[in-house]
Amino acid sequence: MIKMKRFIPFILAAAMLTGCGIIEEGQLSGTDVPTEAVTDAPTEVPTEAPTEAETEAPTEAPTEAPTEAETEAETEAPTEAPTEAPTVSGEEVVAAYKNAIQYCLDKADPTGQGGTRSVSYALYPMDKEGAPELIVKYGTCEADYRINIYTYRSGELYTLAEELGGGHTSFAFDRKAHQLVLASGHMGVGNMAWYDIDDDGKLRFLIDTGELAYSDTDAYSAYMEQYNVEWLAFSEFFGDDTTWVITYPGGQYNEETYGGYDYRFLENNIK
Repeated sequence: MIKMKRFIPFILAAAMLTGCGIIEEGQLSGTDVPTEAVTDAPTEVPTEAPTEAETEAPTEAPTEAPTEAETEAETEAPTEAPTEAPTVSGEEVVAAYKNAIQYCLDKADPTGQGGTRSVSYALYPMDKEGAPELIVKYGTCEADYRINIYTYRSGELYTLAEELGGGHTSFAFDRKAHQLVLASGHMGVGNMAWYDIDDDGKLRFLIDTGELAYSDTDAYSAYMEQYNVEWLAFSEFFGDDTTWVITYPGGQYNEETYGGYDYRFLENNIK
């Protein structure tokens, strides 16, 4: 398969390809999320806060009087559990996200596939707090692209979704609702699906547009304007020796090219 370097954005260039099938209806419905864990990362986010019994010191007095040394130690110790999560450094998040991207690179190994390994990733604050979530698309061609979504909380990397359908799909967001949008299009038929994170810290499919018919890039752009959707900046590793960073300053497509696997996009966007 020939690489379409100028995606502009890549979903619209992909719409002109004829070598891969049209996305099936419901592919982005959120029901595709598997229940099996990624081997390198836990798949569930803790959903329950500690009970009152767990967070408070025991109320029963000790049966023996404490020694002077014990008394001093007790008075110096905090009487309540901390209510805030420990501060997470940007370096921690970058390191964890690099591991997740490497996992996807390994999954996208083209051996026997006849394609070229490609891994694209974007960052978006889906839960409105902490580090932005990592959205990764990986594979060797439109027929086998998949999307994983990761988050970093309390010092741990978690998988929110694994192997969502990614063929002819790009990263976008709703500028009014502030939600992630996966936008697809191929041979004049498209779809946009909205996602966020629920109160239990899990990925939640919200709604999609259903089938969108369009004749050219201008027609698809009109749908995006109608639904308040904009493209997300992202970086792509293509093959083993090329990195692209795609941004949209002022709504205009911009591409920068670097040699090897260059992580500056990740490092510059995680503080």
